[in-house]
Amino acid sequence: MSDRTDRTADPTGATAPAPSVTGIEPGLGGQAHDEYEGRKIVLTPLPSGLWTILLGAMCALLAPLAGFLIGSMIGTGASGREFNPMLLAFFAGIVIGAIGLVVAGLGALRMLRKSADDAA
Repeated sequence: MSDRTDRTADPTGATAPAPSVTGIEPGLGGQAHDEYEGRKIVLTPLPSGLWTILLGAMCALLAPLAGFLIGSMIGTGASGREFNPMLLAFFAGIVIGAIGLVVAGLGALRMLRKSADDAA
């Protein structure tokens, strides 16, 4: 093995370490990636139902705003209409937001049941 003292010239005149072709990187102290004994990282999974809660809450927050935005882009429509398109789009956003609240609630129930099962 080489002690990594060979250097290649850069067009600017600076020297840089030669590129590694053996899988041994200079920053690893001469060890290959498989042999590197660094800090161990333990990955823990997220609680069951957390993503459901987050997605449902985001839907519940953003759907009424999106309904209001879409309704304001449509406008008030003709004055003789029964339903105002702006209010109809806002109402649709509220309904979709309510569905998001239900989804978030189901995610919370799933998380609580999972934590109760783990505790028992």
